[in-house]
Amino acid sequence: MEDHQVVGYLAARLRERGLAAPVVSPLHLRWSDGTANVDSGWWSGRVDAIVRFYQVEWLAKLPRALGWEHLFVGGVTPVANPGTAAFSESKRLPLIWDRLRAPVPTWRRLLPETRPLRAAPWAADDGWLIKSAFSNTGDTVSVRSAMTTAAWRRRAWTARLASGQWIAQRRFDVVPVFHEGEPLSPCIGVYTVNGAAAGAYARIASGSAIIDGTARDAALLLSEDA
Repeated sequence: MEDHQVVGYLAARLRERGLAAPVVSPLHLRWSDGTANVDSGWWSGRVDAIVRFYQVEWLAKLPRALGWEHLFVGGVTPVANPGTAAFSESKRLPLIWDRLRAPVPTWRRLLPETRPLRAAPWAADDGWLIKSAFSNTGDTVSVRSAMTTAAWRRRAWTARLASGQWIAQRRFDVVPVFHEGEPLSPCIGVYTVNGAAAGAYARIASGSAIIDGTARDAALLLSEDA
């Protein structure tokens, strides 16, 4: 629902400016020589530009016949947030930092140590957690001490079967904020457009240091003297 709210709001603002802005899924796109058209049953026509707000890992599960690879490469229709953005979205990106020309010093300084599964003692050391390269709202963040034995074994088995799609990462303690004496674990995210900060969001979890799909949206207030 949150994704629908975001694209619905964006579409409404574009319509206010006189543009046709249908909200569709990749299932409604028809590609011809790299050019996108929409056939949704209620709106059809050529597309001048696409704003992708559909997760890359979901695209990869769709039939290739839909032509979704044009959202990555080879498409003529411009795409904002193209599929190639998945390169930096992947939680496995730190594994190849040393092979990049970009120095990413801030990222290196702030991100907890990240290793391939085979290079970390995550199975026995609770100081490590595991997560998939692509996930949604922390749905695959796995901490042994925070799971039942059966759930941990299933998750570890899944990760080992597809180790190239997972990483191990050192755990860290979230600095809580307090509301009426209750400790809450915050998660702050920043939106960027062409590398420049364009917005931010906050989510909070109660009763757990893992911010997942059960976390609540929260207002993020910025101090003028910050």
